[in-house]
Amino acid sequence: MSTTVKVQIQQRIDTASAWTTANPTLLAGEIGWESDTKKYKIGDGSTAWASLTYPAAQTGAEIKTAYEAEANTNAYTDAEKSKLAAIEASATADQTAAEIVALVAAQTIAPAGVTIDGPYKQVSEAVGALDIDLSTGNYFTKTINANSTFTFSNPATSGTVSAFTLELTHTSGAITWPTTVVWNGGVGKTAPTVATGKTHLFLFVTDSAGATYRGAVLADYDNAA
Repeated sequence: MSTTVKVQIQQRIDTASAWTTANPTLLAGEIGWESDTKKYKIGDGSTAWASLTYPAAQTGAEIKTAYEAEANTNAYTDAEKSKLAAIEASATADQTAAEIVALVAAQTIAPAGVTIDGPYKQVSEAVGALDIDLSTGNYFTKTINANSTFTFSNPATSGTVSAFTLELTHTSGAITWPTTVVWNGGVGKTAPTVATGKTHLFLFVTDSAGATYRGAVLADYDNAA
């Protein structure tokens, strides 16, 4: 017949100064705990307390290695740190629309290209002054009622294409285009004549970083009511 005996074991405990004063010799394997410093020593049966050393504390590297080797922990290893190192320091968990637009604009489509099945929407950019900034969009709107000289800025680099449309509501005034525009219809750099009081669609494309723009116009639409 077996008997179960429940026991509670308490190690020897005292303050650091009391241990030093008493300077006992602990039994082999016996633990002495300092209540005020939370340190302990382990006896060997022959060495007095004062001559025993505290067990060495683990270094940060040892703790890191042990933590990463433990299957039940979510280790943040040097490998994961390297993966995160490439992320922009200013990146945020809740990116704004402008940040997303800038991120997309910086991407390069793979050689296989991209297939879109469904509508493709382009925001129409209202032009504040008379400069068409090609880094902001591909479809621009502008109303003029005086002589106006347009400029184009920030085209794509040479060998890549910038193409855009300008929807111009032409109330009055003469239009002057950049000298880099060559018009269709065999007229070279002579801009087509368009009527005032109408809306026109001017189409431009360049693959030479703006050295030359090919221009065309769908002219003289009635203004929207």
